[in-house]
Amino acid sequence: MIYKMSIIKSNIKLGNKFFKYRTYIPFLFIVPLLIISYITPQLFFTTDNNWLLLCFFVTCIGQCIRMFTLGYTPKGTSGRNTGRQLANSLNTKGIYSTVRHPLYLGNYLIWLGLLLFFYNIHATIYITFCFYFYYYKIMLAEEDFLIKKFKNEYVDWASKVPTFLPNIFIYEKTKSKFNLKKVLFREYLNISAIFTSYVLISVYTHHMTKKENFIYSNLNYVILFILLFFIIVRFFKKFK
Repeated sequence: MIYKMSIIKSNIKLGNKFFKYRTYIPFLFIVPLLIISYITPQLFFTTDNNWLLLCFFVTCIGQCIRMFTLGYTPKGTSGRNTGRQLANSLNTKGIYSTVRHPLYLGNYLIWLGLLLFFYNIHATIYITFCFYFYYYKIMLAEEDFLIKKFKNEYVDWASKVPTFLPNIFIYEKTKSKFNLKKVLFREYLNISAIFTSYVLISVYTHHMTKKENFIYSNLNYVILFILLFFIIVRFFKKFK
């Protein structure tokens, strides 16, 4: 029993560290992927625009889940803090009535789309396992924090709601109204980073294959769109 408790505590401690640096951890997997794909380009890359569209669609689903979650989430229930866990109230309605960690699900789908863009199933599976490992620790730490804070209220809700894969059949409508302005102000950096990532991978793919996909063929327009989107949202956020 003592050994088991020690394992649980070590996992929670590790999860809190992962939580603090969760924005940067994926790059530990991406850098080796870039190195391997550069050494063995024959195992990677495609310029098929239909595949690009599929990858982007998966990423967009992930981003939409994040936007849907944040847009309906009252203040104090889901934050973007990186220093430590914070929550003033427990959100159990809307998307949180179908899955306990919708933001992490959204993050995974965003990264999955980018990974699929490399066109190597082995790399995708490997990094998916890496993603699961460190996000599982984060979820353990987060749930430990919420159990201590909300006790039976959290336990009762968590016993009915899946951890990571949504159950849409138990959806309960939220009373909150969707706040598009809050979503744009909080997610414009993430959205800009997504488009920038697709641009960078497209350029990298062209460098390795000497072929063009849709993004590379329209590179100037895509970059202009990213800049305009970033500047406009940034401007309104600054003077809101």
